Amino acid sequence: MKKSIFTLFFVFVVFALCGCSQRDILPQKLYEKNSVRLIREIDKAGQIKMTYAFGTNSESFKNLGLSENDIKVYKFYLASYINALSKQYKDKAKEGVAVSPCIYYSDIDALGFCITFKNSNAQSEFYESTNQKRDGFKLQKRLFINRYILKIDFPIQTKESADSFLFPTKFALQQTAQENSISQTIIDDCLRLLNDTIFIYDFSNEEVSLKSQTTYFDGEKTHNFFARNIEEIETPIEFYYTLPNRAAWYFCALLVVLIGMIIAFSIQKRKNI
Repeated sequence: MKKSIFTLFFVFVVFALCGCSQRDILPQKLYEKNSVRLIREIDKAGQIKMTYAFGTNSESFKNLGLSENDIKVYKFYLASYINALSKQYKDKAKEGVAVSPCIYYSDIDALGFCITFKNSNAQSEFYESTNQKRDGFKLQKRLFINRYILKIDFPIQTKESADSFLFPTKFALQQTAQENSISQTIIDDCLRLLNDTIFIYDFSNEEVSLKSQTTYFDGEKTHNFFARNIEEIETPIEFYYTLPNRAAWYFCALLVVLIGMIIAFSIQKRKNI
């Protein structure tokens, strides 16, 4: 009888944990073209890859009146600026750091570059210091699960920083307008589009327990995905992980066993009468 009760309780626990687990949600803005992306990837060896990607908005610019030739010129100037930016980072690079030239990312129609760090120490030395406010994980107690929450600044921390990330795209658009004599109306429409740019931070690693409000799995790594417009840029981002509240589970297990034993003894007693 006791064995049956423990078995039923185990089945209940497994069902509860599976039923309460958060499903991976595919972010709506995963392939947003009008975006500036910071993609941070950590592999099993602890190597870190940081990608900076700037959307080229080919389709949107075409719909706003830019010709195919205008878009080619725009991409040329944007690639030139990004190459210059990557060279600045390359000149700054120390041992354990590698910087790529400008790369085209066809899945998101973006131009950018990546910086690869041998480990977290190399990354810290490269960036020298960070101004992120970090107080560590804070415990949030629940009945059966304890949640540990970490709030930090979005990597692009201020509106001024966000504007500086938009500079390459706006600069390339202005250069294109001067070279191809594009009407001011079309340029104004394109600038309005750029002002609506979405800033995306995609952080992925092998650690499946670390989650956020939007977590998804690409088949190899777990991604925590954050998207902000320029008005939301100063809103902190949140990571969390959960652990079972063992005291609550042990108490429930004991309670279920006691109730089961009482019922079993009552049934047995009635049979003996």
